[in-house]
Amino acid sequence: VLLIRQDAIGDFVLWLDTAKEYRKLYPPENYKIVLVGNALWCNLAKELPFWDEVVQVDVKQFKTFSRYRWKLLRQVKHLGAVIAIQPTYSREYYQGDALVRASSAKRKISSVGDMSNRNQFKQILADNWYTELIPASPTLLTELERNAEFFSGFSRTSYLTRSPKLNIPESWLSPDWKDKLFYVFVPGASTVWKEWPTSFFANLAEKVHQQTGWGGIICGTQNEHVIAQQILNQCDVPLQNMAGQTELTDLAGLLSQSQLAISNDSGAAHISAAIGTPTVCISGG
Repeated sequence: VLLIRQDAIGDFVLWLDTAKEYRKLYPPENYKIVLVGNALWCNLAKELPFWDEVVQVDVKQFKTFSRYRWKLLRQVKHLGAVIAIQPTYSREYYQGDALVRASSAKRKISSVGDMSNRNQFKQILADNWYTELIPASPTLLTELERNAEFFSGFSRTSYLTRSPKLNIPESWLSPDWKDKLFYVFVPGASTVWKEWPTSFFANLAEKVHQQTGWGGIICGTQNEHVIAQQILNQCDVPLQNMAGQTELTDLAGLLSQSQLAISNDSGAAHISAAIGTPTVCISGG
């Protein structure tokens, strides 16, 4: 069984509630589930019990007409899947659709989807690569509702929308922060217009420390290290720059140990909420 998801961290986390249901439909004693996923979150996916193998895709490189793309498509073809499932509403022609097409599976299933990531010509071409397209409501729905809608259509059962839950194993926890009271800032975002000004984060850090006495950690990618340093330079409170120093599993562990997470509109907010940590997501508009 081939499961194909190529979206970002937040959408992957939101999908986890229905993702676990595929394992119930295809139990490990009878089926092998292979997840073909975005490299951004694959180290987290590999730790979850919902699949037997994870094939990671460097999405930026895969979008190019390169040897990497050719080799990955051949790898997917030779997995020998019987069924290929792409449970994504906003399908992408050069990514998820192309991976499904490469599969040798006799059954290829996805959502009819929308037009946000493709034009009509690509829709006509890609739709012909599937043996079945699950109907989707024209009503505006949340990502959680879309996931439940697809799984209900796929499984021929009524599946109710639930918030995802992420259980954190002991191995993900940081011994350095054990028994400490702290909060986590995640100031990065997928686009610049989603980023709250660093001066606002700095001001907030001072207020949190003044009211609670907690120290703080700034997390993010290596590219966001400069942003984190700008926050540090604009305030005078206990705050540590760990941007670029954590894998996704490390971040999840820190979020579970923290008292509070404050994040821009990014995958970190979804992870924190799924863990159950009090979370503030700063969203523009």
